[in-house]
Amino acid sequence: MLALPPVPGQELFVLTRGSWRGLGVSFKHSPERKNMTEEELKTLDKDVKRLKRISSEWAAQLHDLVEDKLPAGYEQIPGIAQSTYDACQAWAAASAKLIAAQKETQG
Repeated sequence: MLALPPVPGQELFVLTRGSWRGLGVSFKHSPERKNMTEEELKTLDKDVKRLKRISSEWAAQLHDLVEDKLPAGYEQIPGIAQSTYDACQAWAAASAKLIAAQKETQG
């Protein structure tokens, strides 16, 4: 488990390798149902936007590390890089789920 300091003014996110815990993602779409309701689509869209913001914040932390703290802060690279990767992976999965749900609803 990895817990890194949050971006100032943001909540702390705890990520485990391959996990989205701490990102607040919950997909309540039942596989038996064909289409999501309008409310479920809006919730998923909000999740995608939030996850994109979180990914950007982790990327900014990685950028700041490279710009301001290297070479002395080299030990922080794996942790911040993994958290950035996990956040981007969570965004990509949620985004793909939203696109698929929108296609189901329209088709």
